[in-house]
Amino acid sequence: MTLRKLVLATVAAILVTGCGGAGGGNPDEYNPTHNDTPSSQDLKDGLAYLNTIRVGAGLKKFRYYKTLEDAARNHGNYLRDVYARYGVDTGHEEPSQYESQYRTGQWGTERAHHAGYTGFWAGNDINFYTGGGMEWSIRDLMTAIYHRFFILSPSCDEVGLWATPHRDDALDAGLVDFGERKNTIDTLMGLSPSIIVYPYNGEKDAWVYFDGAESPNPFAGTNLYSSGNPVTVEFNKAKITNATLKSFSLKDGSGAEVDIALRLTKVNDRNGKLTDHQFAFFPRESLAYDENYTAKITYVADGKAGSKEWTFHTIGAPDGEDGATTENVDINVTDTNQTVTVKAETYYNLHILPGNDSIANSNTLGNLSYIDGATANNKDNSVASYDKDNIVRVYVYGNSGEWMLLEIANLKKSTGETFKVRIKIR
Repeated sequence: MTLRKLVLATVAAILVTGCGGAGGGNPDEYNPTHNDTPSSQDLKDGLAYLNTIRVGAGLKKFRYYKTLEDAARNHGNYLRDVYARYGVDTGHEEPSQYESQYRTGQWGTERAHHAGYTGFWAGNDINFYTGGGMEWSIRDLMTAIYHRFFILSPSCDEVGLWATPHRDDALDAGLVDFGERKNTIDTLMGLSPSIIVYPYNGEKDAWVYFDGAESPNPFAGTNLYSSGNPVTVEFNKAKITNATLKSFSLKDGSGAEVDIALRLTKVNDRNGKLTDHQFAFFPRESLAYDENYTAKITYVADGKAGSKEWTFHTIGAPDGEDGATTENVDINVTDTNQTVTVKAETYYNLHILPGNDSIANSNTLGNLSYIDGATANNKDNSVASYDKDNIVRVYVYGNSGEWMLLEIANLKKSTGETFKVRIKIR
């Protein structure tokens, strides 16, 4: 599977295989105390974030394997080398037609065994990005349901990470290599909860939207391009043989029900990736920043009716700079020529929300027309782009009633037209 994530003024791509995949090799003895140390602080931060997610969802922590880190590093070097020499992104695979000194095996299990890993199977997640670190890469993966279900797999608990050093002229990659041991799958699944949900109960910084860039596309067969961050539910097959999900609801902190644009199951998943134990619910709009949400399901598990309710909180909007006041204004990307009213000398994070036409890859960002005296500044007299978060930050000078026009070129996928927003000082 491939997740190609288009973000403001840059392109990122994520590819994934997950725990429970096919593989060869001989399993060794499971060692529950084995836990190597990641080789950099960035990787340590990534592992800590992964395990925050795992523990929050009630799953066993990932234990770190240096051999899986080595396999991830080798593959990251191969991807960068092949992309530089051939202009090709080979994803999970290392095809023999693209020769490289870093090639160690066509698929993940072979590469992991080459690095000394002794489990029977290995696979990886890969995030191609322009900087941001492992934690951001993992957060990105968690917005895409097919990838998320693998990270939340109850059947494996061994991992290694690698991030290629950032270079503007090279392919950056953050890699998460999973390993699995055949003789421990039942044990691990038996230690996992009967129902695995995400965002998990009590999460404090759930992300707010999904940009719809996953491939295969979970929106196949619909008219959706993007959504709020989906809520997913998985029934643990080791504990529940037959599961029927009867209802799902999501409410914000005021008790208002969130409109769910798509309820994805095995029956209507055109990509054939979901099992009959997995379900995904896509809010029509982005979730709000810094908001409480309550999710509830009713279900029948092995003939017995039940329900589950849990709460989570979304991440706060980015902070301001230099101690200035920050306000956060959400702009729907389909509303070109929308007027946003602001206060002078205040930082604003203009969050370009997911919309039915969504964001295309824009290399022309922040063209400003200064009209009637208003100006914008972010230290260097321009508009700043926060490409990981689809946020444009502005700092506006001027008098009440003055306004300016912010233009973002080639923003809409369907037409390539320039998106415009009027910023007016109140």
